[in-house]
Amino acid sequence: MDSASLLADLRNAALRRDWNDCQAAASALLAMLEPTTALRLARAEVRKRLPSFARQYLGEAWPQRILDGLEAWPDVLPQRPPIVDHDRPGANNFHSAMEALVDAHGQLLDSNARAEKATDAIAGAIMAEMDAQWGTRFPERWELRHRAARADTIPEDPSVLFEMMNDPDIAVLDRESWMGVAEALEQVV
Repeated sequence: MDSASLLADLRNAALRRDWNDCQAAASALLAMLEPTTALRLARAEVRKRLPSFARQYLGEAWPQRILDGLEAWPDVLPQRPPIVDHDRPGANNFHSAMEALVDAHGQLLDSNARAEKATDAIAGAIMAEMDAQWGTRFPERWELRHRAARADTIPEDPSVLFEMMNDPDIAVLDRESWMGVAEALEQVV
């Protein structure tokens, strides 16, 4: 499929809020790019969400150090982020986005694997922003979901995620985020 069709698919998926289709189209587009371009775009999307993480975890400098290191030395893999279970909205998603970004940099020879990991980083960063925004407004509901996700013994209540994803502000953020990814990709394909 050509890049114009994939961009149209990504935009249509963003309007429908279809994460599977957004990720499939973004990954296919990222696979078409030169490695440095694809990784630069993924880093930029993750970096956009860094302020939200940094506000919650003022003492944690590792995300900034990893992003700066990947930009300065894209061929040198940094250490993976420290394994931590964060207790604030969006932080675990942001952590996962950082892990996927580091993994994407480790896939310089395999464009499909690199694109998949870069897409995981972008999607994780978008979800982190959505989770942070919603969880800050509804901390009790967020805590319910977070506690269930951490414990194998507590069944996760799908209504909490449904509630978040159907929040009007989150819907706007979701659509705008994926449309922004489409715009960024359009500039480089």
